[in-house]
Amino acid sequence: MRRLFSFKTLFLIALAAGVGAVVALVVTQKKKFAGMSEDEIRGYLNQKLGSRMSEDQVKQIQDAVVSAVKGVSDARDDAYEAVSEASEEIADVLNEVVEEAVEEAEAEVEAEELEEAIEESAEEAVDES
Repeated sequence: MRRLFSFKTLFLIALAAGVGAVVALVVTQKKKFAGMSEDEIRGYLNQKLGSRMSEDQVKQIQDAVVSAVKGVSDARDDAYEAVSEASEEIADVLNEVVEEAVEEAEAEVEAEELEEAIEESAEEAVDES
């Protein structure tokens, strides 16, 4: 019984290590493909898979990889564009709010100055009479 448990444990560790290696490989390849053009991706895949698979299978894999990489790239570009547009709209709104606040502050200052002038005039009128 003891040997069976050790074998299972060893097998699970080896399996986990294998899965980890595959995940690391996928992440590395994804980063590698993100920096490549479509022609470079197709050439790389053809070089790696051309001798092992038929042309149709390689073409299907190339199409899938290119569309996945392009989809990520397009999504990133769309996100950048949306953020840029939103930033411009936010800047416009902020400018309007600041302008309104300045106008209100100027109006309050003018109202206070007018009140002071009226009070001074009233005091002068009372003093003169």
